[in-house]
Amino acid sequence: MADVLDGWGGFAASYLEQLREEYPKATVVTYGLSDVSMGKRSTLRERQTLAVNETLAMSNLSRLSSLYVPVRSPTQSMLSADGWSKNLKLSPTNRYHTSAFISAGIDSALLPCRLRQGSTLMADLVGALNWRNITNIGTLSVGLPFPFGGKSLPQLTGAKSPLLDLSSIKHDIDDQIFSQSVVLRGLETNQFAKYTVGKQTTPRELVDEMMDTLQIGKSLGDSRTVTPVKYPIPTSFPRFFQGLTDEGYQTTDRSPPNTREDGTSKVTSVPTISRLAVSMSTRWHLESLSDSVKKINWRLLPQFDSNASGGVSNEEFAEAKESLLDMYDIYNE
Repeated sequence: MADVLDGWGGFAASYLEQLREEYPKATVVTYGLSDVSMGKRSTLRERQTLAVNETLAMSNLSRLSSLYVPVRSPTQSMLSADGWSKNLKLSPTNRYHTSAFISAGIDSALLPCRLRQGSTLMADLVGALNWRNITNIGTLSVGLPFPFGGKSLPQLTGAKSPLLDLSSIKHDIDDQIFSQSVVLRGLETNQFAKYTVGKQTTPRELVDEMMDTLQIGKSLGDSRTVTPVKYPIPTSFPRFFQGLTDEGYQTTDRSPPNTREDGTSKVTSVPTISRLAVSMSTRWHLESLSDSVKKINWRLLPQFDSNASGGVSNEEFAEAKESLLDMYDIYNE
């Protein structure tokens, strides 16, 4: 993981270059972290600095990584008061909250590579996501908590979906999924039996029906993982869960009291859902970056002077911009 807005992307790129020299065939997944609010509160000079840093990070880290996943902190507009987020008192301006939310998604996304039984090699997982060998920029979607235990199962698509896309700037109805890996953790299949009463369907079939509502990728390597392995909530985690049982399920009239004085729930684990995907929505991120660096005033940014330590030459930056445009064309095909 690397913060790509404040210059740490360059440090990460240097580290990956050394790693590639030692282990050229290693599978490397890199998350580029950024905060949308930084751009809104900054001056023109600061915004242009952020744009240059993110452009260089996107170009270099995607080149050196097997899979590069840009991750932005969740915003208030993503939250649905009458949907899944009624169980989460998340403050998008509080980095203590947003970092905990993001960490849960990152931890769960690659869980299939760490399972004792039925595990997947990271090389196989990343290879399935980047099956075209030219689309190694992915997206991360996170659902924390996965709303389970209520009267009905959540909808995985639409405005009330618990899956928050933390990578894409915007979506289009024509956006397509190339490949994806979905992980639902903290639940056993038989726990879905309560939702099959009066239906001629098994719990496994019900889970499949729910997953089938997600857009299907073009890859035969699309994967789904449903595992009872829980996401533990350490004592250092923010107290932002509400309306949940100790195990992170939605409370009902029969649930025992589980509320602190501040209204939050005492939670030791929660079910989560995450999705790593490669999709056309990445084109909007690439386009936005390309537009943001078209009118860079280098006189405002002396720290990037090619004669300064750690500076950037015009040729280097031109190559970075060109690589973004090339990637945009690939994701827009």
